[in-house]
Amino acid sequence: MCAAMIGGMTRLRKDYERLASERGLKLKWFEGSERDICDKIGCPCAIIVCTNKVSHTAKRQAEKTARSRNIPCILMHACGTAALRDCLNRLQS
Repeated sequence: MCAAMIGGMTRLRKDYERLASERGLKLKWFEGSERDICDKIGCPCAIIVCTNKVSHTAKRQAEKTARSRNIPCILMHACGTAALRDCLNRLQS
């Protein structure tokens, strides 16, 4: 399984990836400032968006992509490792 994460803190990237790998997920992380993120996402099983770290446009693009691919899009305001852990647990249940 693979999940895409848009937003978050650059310094926590390795922690995000470690948390995902502990749960058997591959995490593709995007800073949120890249152009055409949805073209680069690939085919994830879910999209996670840190809403306090991305633009409204990036959030809308992520939601639109998730709807068109019929995959879950989880919006989380917090961008710490505990918030990501909760999101990943929700995905697995």
